[in-house]
Amino acid sequence: MPKTVKPPFNPEPYYIKENIGKQEMIGIVCADYVVRATQTFFFRDLYRMMYHWLIEHEYTDMEGSKWASARPEILYFERQTEKHGTEHYIWWRWKKSIEYNHYFRRLLRINFQTRKMKKTEQLSHGKKLKTEEGEIWIYVTSILELDFNREWRNHWLMKHFHEWYWKKLFWKQFDRHRVRTYREAYEFEHAIKEYFEMVQYHKDKAPWRPPWGKQDPELASP
Repeated sequence: MPKTVKPPFNPEPYYIKENIGKQEMIGIVCADYVVRATQTFFFRDLYRMMYHWLIEHEYTDMEGSKWASARPEILYFERQTEKHGTEHYIWWRWKKSIEYNHYFRRLLRINFQTRKMKKTEQLSHGKKLKTEEGEIWIYVTSILELDFNREWRNHWLMKHFHEWYWKKLFWKQFDRHRVRTYREAYEFEHAIKEYFEMVQYHKDKAPWRPPWGKQDPELASP
């Protein structure tokens, strides 16, 4: 019976600054993309659509609040400039626990940036609707966080074997969660592009498939 061949391990790490001059790796970047649009749209409706999509997919804010009590917004900045008109800078931070797993967790960082925003009106079915017109960038980074309870990193003995543990022993479980995190992030991108009525390409398949050996059914394309 053929054996499953271990793939090369070369993911992109994600670091967080804990102290001045010190960085600690907290996870792996599974998806990183930007959605850009220049058109007339309802900013409030876009905001609500993205919020409810994440709530329905069981994301919570960083305090663990969910549903209507979730407050993912950690920054809201608005200013008027002579060159770029009205600008917005908005940061969202979400997390999602994985059922029956106390080692992996999903993090989602979403940054909004707008320029040249102005109030406009559109006529629809004989009624005037107030809309916004301008440029918007939505930056999304999806991260698979490792040891989110810090049970390994804060342990006096296990912290010395932490990196070896998830690289050598947990690679199969890790890659399964990485694939699922990747897919969910691009389903979210699909929802955003649908709102803007952007062109959609074929559905993304699994980002990695064993080149030889026994195929893992968890990593197979749907």
